[in-house]
Amino acid sequence: MSAATRTVRPRELGIDFEVLAGDAIIGPAIERGSWADHETALMLAHLRPGMRVLDLGANIGWFSTVAVLAGCEVHAFEPVPDIAEVCERNVARAMASGKGRCTVHRVAAGAVRGRARIALDPRNFGDNRVLDNATPADMREARELEIELAPVDELVDGAFDFAKIDTQGSEWLALQGMRATLARSPRLALLMEFWPYALRGARPEELLQ
Repeated sequence: MSAATRTVRPRELGIDFEVLAGDAIIGPAIERGSWADHETALMLAHLRPGMRVLDLGANIGWFSTVAVLAGCEVHAFEPVPDIAEVCERNVARAMASGKGRCTVHRVAAGAVRGRARIALDPRNFGDNRVLDNATPADMREARELEIELAPVDELVDGAFDFAKIDTQGSEWLALQGMRATLARSPRLALLMEFWPYALRGARPEELLQ
């Protein structure tokens, strides 16, 4: 079953954009006009038409849409099926309005191919965390489902110019699965969330190194 959505027209994009109904964080911000203002501005400062962009943890596709409208080629990774559907519709609108292109991969960027459980926060629809074992204490009310994991290196080729990684604690593992891509991309600009509390697979200082 598809997720319930509502369509808004944020001033930052200038096109219709779907947000998830019931979301307490991302949806209301976009409805007011934009999302993650500083991060969006930083991303746009680095983008030029024709650049290649990775969006790992795309959610409903805000950053992918911004990049498409800027004329870039985007590969977006979003593992939650209902959310990936919304992402696909949002980037389709952007492709109809802008010169960029986007491919949505319905997997979580990981170190190896496989399957895993993901916990979905009931209020903050952007806080979806891949689980190792026990559910975190602050996610006790979360709904869980099984998703697919895949290394970025298996799904893309060539060099990239920009990568945004916001995978709610799985950033280190995503990086391990894109070593070949990183090696091919010496000029890559990286915008990545750093959240030690939820980090999986490494110590916080390892991620920063």
